[in-house]
Formats: sequence, C-alpha cells, structure tokens
Amino acid sequence: MTNSYSQQTYRENQDLYYRPKRRKISTLIIAKKTLLFDLFSIQKLLASVFFMLIVPIVAHSLVTVPADTSIFDEGYLSFIIYFYTYGLVFPIIIVASAGPLISEEVNSGTMLILVSKPIDRTRIMIGKFIALILFGMILSICTLSIISIMASMSYSTGEIPLFFGIFFIYSMCVLLFFGGFTLGLSGIFKKPKNVLLLPLLIVIFTFLIMFIFRPMLIMSEAYEDYQLYHLDIGYHLGNIYLGIVETFIPTIWEVEQFITVFAYFGLLKFEWIYNEQGYPIGTETNPSQYYPPSISFLLMTMMAMILLVIGTFMYYKREVSV
Repeated sequence: MTNSYSQQTYRENQDLYYRPKRRKISTLIIAKKTLLFDLFSIQKLLASVFFMLIVPIVAHSLVTVPADTSIFDEGYLSFIIYFYTYGLVFPIIIVASAGPLISEEVNSGTMLILVSKPIDRTRIMIGKFIALILFGMILSICTLSIISIMASMSYSTGEIPLFFGIFFIYSMCVLLFFGGFTLGLSGIFKKPKNVLLLPLLIVIFTFLIMFIFRPMLIMSEAYEDYQLYHLDIGYHLGNIYLGIVETFIPTIWEVEQFITVFAYFGLLKFEWIYNEQGYPIGTETNPSQYYPPSISFLLMTMMAMILLVIGTFMYYKREVSV
C-alpha cells in the first residue's frame, strides 16, 4: 500500500508541476499542491473539528445558562474554547500538520520533484506556509461556526458575530506562531519526530504545566521578581487574546467571571493588603500589564518569523537526495 500511495503521489506531483505551460513554478502552485495533497482531506478536517469541539460541547450541555445571559459576562465557554480548543488541540493539530511539510518530503524523496526544477527554495517554504495558513483558517472557521450555532441557543444572538470574530482573530495569531515556528524547525531538522518534539513540549508546558504552577509563582511574587513573564508564552498568548477582547469590549475588565480565570495566565497580579500594624490581612488583584498586547503579538510573530528564516536558510544548505 505504501508503494502504491507513493506512486500515486508522484504522479499527482508530476501532473501538477511538470505541465509544459508551468515551467516556472509559482508560489501559489506550491501552496495549492501542499493544501490539497499534503494537508487537507475530509477525514482529517472532520477528525480535527471533532476533537476541537468535544469538550466545549460536553461542557455546554452540562451547564444551565440563565436566560438573557451575555456570553461575555458568563465566561466559562470563552475560557474552555481559549484553553482547550485554541490552547491545546488547535496548536497540536497545526504542529502535527506543519512538522512533516519539509522534513518528511526530504526523507521520502518527493522533495526531488520540486528541487530538480529551477525553483527557488524560498518559494517552496513560502508556498507551504501559505497552505498551512489556509488550512488553519478552514479548520478555525468550521469549528467556530459550529460553536456559534451552539452558543446561539443559549446566549444573545446579537453577540455571536463578535464572539466568532474575536476567536477567529486570536486563532490566526496562534496559527501564525505555531505554524511558523514548526515549519521553521521542519527546515532545520531532518527527522520529523525531532521537528515535532519542541513545539509539542511548548504546548504541554504552556497550557498544562505552567497552568498549574503559574498561580503559585504569582502568589509567591517569584513570577514578577524573576521576571518570568518575559519568557512565558502562555502569558503572551493570553495577553494577545485579552487585547483583542478589549479592542471590541473596552469594559471587559469589569466582568469578574470573565477575568478571574486569566489569573492562571499571568494577566492578573496579587498584591497583599496590610493592616495598620503591618500584618497581611488579604490580597487584591490588579491587571499585571507587563507588556502591551501589541508588543506581545510582535514578540511572538518575530520569534516565529526568525525561526522560519533560519529554517529556510538551513533548507537551502541541505542536500536533497533519495
């Protein structure tokens, strides 16, 4: 079956790339080939959407929402989608999809179909990155459409387009970071498993391990004393998301249920309250504001783009053979 599949893929690539009228292979042709043959399939789309939706659907079915509740005042659905759908599952899908795009094709020999023609390898990398962005957009639109239909049954329908738009914009930020980061590694490392290791560890560390330990670090003031927020990807992603929400809903900081959960991502800091004798009697929370959301976005984007440039450079130097 493997040989049959390889022969079929080879014929499809030959037909796509070697037509007489297509001597000069464009970036969009590479993007089309990557999207249709390497990334997209109905089975993969359905499976991806299923895993992105299963927890929000179950949680929504178990919680009774009072009538006329604002989807932004009642923050559990937004948090589940932020934490589970776009914090765990979506990045894992993007990482798993982007990892083999260069390294696997080089190892299998199918990359020879591209590099045997006079084509700039930068075009190959850009074309594959465009295809990855398109795939992520399709996946996010399908997922958010189903979530929006589900949410419209419990919340005000007038808020649903804004809810959709906020999460779609945020999903593109996640896609840009993890897609560019992983594709860059795919150009650096030869083995796909080595490509996948670091991005998956980042996802697990950011949204599982630090989710548990970050509140303790914040409460002990070690998070701020040692300036851990500089390197905390979870904080920067949360800051970007909250910045998007604030752009459309400036009063979101007044919604206690919505904001409290983001203490887990370093967006709130705790300050001790002392009595007249100097003894601590409690704590109060304030926005941390270590970085403006725009700076967090620039830092994340620059990190992904720098790795993408390095990956392209290493891909130039790599010898491609069977």
